[in-house]
Amino acid sequence: MFTSSSAMPALNPHQIPRTALFWLLACQVLVVVPHLGRLPLWVLALVVVCVSWRLMIFTGRSGYPPLWVKSVMLLSAVAAIQWRYHTLVGLDAGGCLLVVAFVLKLLEMKSLRDAYLVIFLSCFVVVISLLYDQTLVSTSLAFINLLLIVAAAVGLNQGGLQERPLAAVRKAGSMLLQAIPLALVLFVLVPRVPPLWSVEPPGSQARTGLSDSMAPGDIAELTQSDELVFRATFEGEVPPKRRLYWRGLNLSHFDGHRWSQLPAANDSRRHQLNAPPRAAVLSEREALGTEVAYRIMQEPTGRAWLFSLDMVSAPVRGAILTRDSRLMAPEAVKQRYSYQLRSALDYRLDLELPNWMRELYLQLPESGDLRAREFARALYREVEGDGAQFVRRIMQRFNQQQYFYTLRPPRLQGDSIDQFLFESRRGFCAHYAGALVFLARAAGIPARVVAGYQGGEVNAEVGVVQVRQFDAHAWAEVWLPGAGWVRADPTAAVAPDRIEESLQQAMASEGSFLEDEPFSALRYQNIPLLNRLRLQLDMLEYYWHLNVLDFDQTRQQGFWQEWLGSADIGRVAIALLAAAAITLGVLGGWGWWVQRQPAPDPVTAAYQRFCRRMERQGLARSVGEGPLDFMRRVQLQRPVLARAVQRVTSLYVEARYITAEPVVMQRNAKEMRRIIRSL
Repeated sequence: MFTSSSAMPALNPHQIPRTALFWLLACQVLVVVPHLGRLPLWVLALVVVCVSWRLMIFTGRSGYPPLWVKSVMLLSAVAAIQWRYHTLVGLDAGGCLLVVAFVLKLLEMKSLRDAYLVIFLSCFVVVISLLYDQTLVSTSLAFINLLLIVAAAVGLNQGGLQERPLAAVRKAGSMLLQAIPLALVLFVLVPRVPPLWSVEPPGSQARTGLSDSMAPGDIAELTQSDELVFRATFEGEVPPKRRLYWRGLNLSHFDGHRWSQLPAANDSRRHQLNAPPRAAVLSEREALGTEVAYRIMQEPTGRAWLFSLDMVSAPVRGAILTRDSRLMAPEAVKQRYSYQLRSALDYRLDLELPNWMRELYLQLPESGDLRAREFARALYREVEGDGAQFVRRIMQRFNQQQYFYTLRPPRLQGDSIDQFLFESRRGFCAHYAGALVFLARAAGIPARVVAGYQGGEVNAEVGVVQVRQFDAHAWAEVWLPGAGWVRADPTAAVAPDRIEESLQQAMASEGSFLEDEPFSALRYQNIPLLNRLRLQLDMLEYYWHLNVLDFDQTRQQGFWQEWLGSADIGRVAIALLAAAAITLGVLGGWGWWVQRQPAPDPVTAAYQRFCRRMERQGLARSVGEGPLDFMRRVQLQRPVLARAVQRVTSLYVEARYITAEPVVMQRNAKEMRRIIRSL
């Protein structure tokens, strides 16, 4: 027995349609995914509990939780956030609180008002994820999340789509595609202005990378990370890898175990080192060969130092060149930082050394490492005070004697320099650079340790050098009369493959390259297909950063000047309005074209043409007059057309009402058009 439709209960107009609820659940799950890697584990457990509970409600196997359960869950979550972050404000704590509230909303989402609130919260959760990560992958995921958010909104508002989930997605995709041209116009033309408010960016927290002090094993630990440090783009040919020494900071003070910039922050020499060099000092900087021009796009580090090739030969906009040849940003680099440089790879630097700098670069602990001190003095006497010969003899010792380059050196205690030089003879770049500087200072030769990166992977697709944490390197610089600062890299003597090729080749026999990151794509560079795919993705990522994320106020003004001739606000406003009007006009025309009446099939089009031909002969078809009635009337009034009219009508009726196959319609339409031309 069937129930009449009038007896069925009426749907609640404030109830969430089931298909719209499906997209809301999918939306809630996906928008939380980008946050899971940086949220506490208990938040992940809360997401699983809330989603599972909501699915049971959705399938009718459970009811909504009572108020006291929701209250306990909310208060417990707030207390856990306060305990974890020691605050409820700020980006990390506030983002976690928003995600928790967003997930808990699953357990009380009943009405359309609740659904709209979830949609609005979803947009905020997506935006917060982009504050942490703006790579091409994360942005693509955000776009997919936005598609689901719009699909859920469409499902709530379009009654005809409530029982067709895929139709809601198609409608949402169409709406987003229509918005892209206008978004591009606004992206290019809307002036970049400083925000009215700001939050502490995630890059402000300490990150893996170089620090202002270094123990022998610190850089070896960095080699187990494939995190990107910066990208460099050269104007012209990329220099060979052996010339790519990226200076970060100079380490001048040694306490017997660690190298650091200076012993204390209140040391007066710190201010002298950080100050820009005077004109007299700049005159001592001499480029000896062709200079290279390049651009660096540096990732956030939370530190103020920037990276460059020696020697920086021109002022750098937005950076400070210090007295000791380091490049510094005005403040800590908390967001991606882009700057252009010009460097000389062959140079003379600091031909004269002030007394305070000489004293700084001769500092050694008052005691310790007696064997190394005595060895250095004896060697210096042997070469008769020739500093260049002294350095060459030490490099020959590292090259010819049993010294080994390894990421797994033995732990050194006590007199670390003595133990390394005369006992273990195994170490990484920091061991060799520190030992060379110690020996030079013990002999009375000013020297310093330089920490930075060496080499990098050249992406031939775009000519970009990508420098990662495992490219971290330390080398030595010694000051020689008449030559100034001269680079001396003992790693080139011990493990030339590290300088000429890469760390992976140098450590191939040891098998310790990225051993802590088994899923890193860089471990599988020897597989051509995977490596090419990785380079292609890196290329897309580079263009995304260059053309979208790095499109700042300076580049926007350059774009205006190139295309508009002047960047005054009046012309920009006119151009913006004109572009918006054109874009909206095109979109409106395209929408009208899509929504217009569909074109008739070929048989109907041919019959309409027949009716117009009869109308010109005084035989207009009446409204509501069927094809057969019209045929009989024409045959009575124009007997001479009887045969042709009958054939046209029979072809039309056959194709439209008897056999509607495409082949029949095409054949009949063709014959109808031939007959009509003869009328």
